[in-house]
Amino acid sequence: LADYKNCPPSKLIFMARILTAHHAMMRSMEHADGCMFGDVTLVNAPSGLIEYIIFRVGQAASARKIKRRPARLTIVPCEDHHMSAGSVLHMAISITPTARRRATDILFMDHIHGIQSTHVAPWQEHQDRLRRLLRRVPASVDISLDRIGRSSLRAGGATDWFQAGASREWIVLQGGWLSDAVDIYNRPTPASRFAQVAHVVLSKSANTHHPR
Repeated sequence: LADYKNCPPSKLIFMARILTAHHAMMRSMEHADGCMFGDVTLVNAPSGLIEYIIFRVGQAASARKIKRRPARLTIVPCEDHHMSAGSVLHMAISITPTARRRATDILFMDHIHGIQSTHVAPWQEHQDRLRRLLRRVPASVDISLDRIGRSSLRAGGATDWFQAGASREWIVLQGGWLSDAVDIYNRPTPASRFAQVAHVVLSKSANTHHPR
């Protein structure tokens, strides 16, 4: 997390937006307006530190796939980790001047030479940037760049939540599904599927005593 404090604002905003979209299982259309500070509520732990962030998705009807669907509340945890969506989002908020944190002000702003501009950070540009970064991932990871699209972070978030052990009911609430469509977003790789059962299989093998 300390590295984020020294990186350019544009990189911090990019990571905050990508990680938030992943954890909140957002579509690109839900990000199109840049989201607003009014979408964010910081929740403190008894210690006074930020414990998690309530992030509202689809406040504007234009940001919803189904216009009559109500906005949903998502939970974005804050952890001491560089991939913690809540922690990185909190850092991105902290670099914004207080005067620009009104409820209707854009949350994910574009930055030019480190200076916050008045334009919404373009979501399509962020998707392209994500593709460029993923090209550096070793081929053994088996990521298909051609499949990265408007719902990739939504699908990836759902898959990771399922793998982390979150209940289906919790994921449905977090992602705002109104049907069984949530099940098609559970897409673990073969390696992930093996990892989920490997310890069980190996444990049983170790405890099996074959008669001689």
